[in-house]
Amino acid sequence: MPYHTSQGRRDESNMAIRTETAINGNMTNHIYQNHLEQVSEVLSREPFPLPRLEIRDDDRQLHGLAGLLSMRFEHLNLAGYESHAKIAASVAV
Repeated sequence: MPYHTSQGRRDESNMAIRTETAINGNMTNHIYQNHLEQVSEVLSREPFPLPRLEIRDDDRQLHGLAGLLSMRFEHLNLAGYESHAKIAASVAV
């Protein structure tokens, strides 16, 4: 019997696990009536390739637990990040 999770699905025909996307950190999502045009615009956009998180370790100091605990923001680089243009929408206050 196949099972489904947020990380993957087991295909019983070949017993391989295929990666799927099912990520949602906010379970109270809603769409206002006056935002339907903006939602349609977001859904019509083609996604960009995923960026890569690179760890800069020029001094080779970030190995093991001590290296992990000494890691700082300056060691990280988000490479290849692209975003679409903003979509303006009214906000009620």
